Amino acid sequence: MRYFKIDGKPCRALPFDKQILGSNREKLTPQNVFVKFSKDDKIENPNLHKIFEDFGEIKSVKASINEDYSSRGYGFVCYQDVQSARNAV
Repeated sequence: MRYFKIDGKPCRALPFDKQILGSNREKLTPQNVFVKFSKDDKIENPNLHKIFEDFGEIKSVKASINEDYSSRGYGFVCYQDVQSARNAV
C-alpha cells in the first residue's frame, strides 16, 4: 500500500525512516536521482517506481505534481545505496 488514491487523488505512504527526513539532505544527495520527463507523460509514483526498481532497492519515489494534481514534469528517486543511484544514472 505504498501508492494509493484517496478521493481520486494520488497519495503515497512510506515507513518512517530517519534517513529520509528533510534535515538529512546532505547525507542522501549521492543516493538521490533527479528525473525529468515530459509533462504530458502523466507519470505517477507507481510508474516511476516501476521504471527505476531494476537498478537497486528504492527508499522513496516522488513524482512532483501541481496543486491540480497535474504533472510538473520531474521527480526524485532515492535509493538505499549510492551504487544503485549510479546504476540508474
